[in-house]
Amino acid sequence: MAGRTDGGSAAEGIYREALADAAEKAAACDLTLLIEPITHTAVDGYHLRTVDHAIGTLDALAAGGVSQIGFA
Repeated sequence: MAGRTDGGSAAEGIYREALADAAEKAAACDLTLLIEPITHTAVDGYHLRTVDHAIGTLDALAAGGVSQIGFA
């Protein structure tokens, strides 16, 4: 889970680093990670709140060579 954050750019960087690390470990086991945004009305302060944010995160990671992550 992305968890709750202040939504700042530092939080996004840390989130992307954690996903990249997890994706590397998943690839070693032939697994794919899935991320899912959760609206702020369901979980206030949740970091990954919109589909656009999820797609942007995946695009940024893919541009850096990270695979093994999908969108649920």
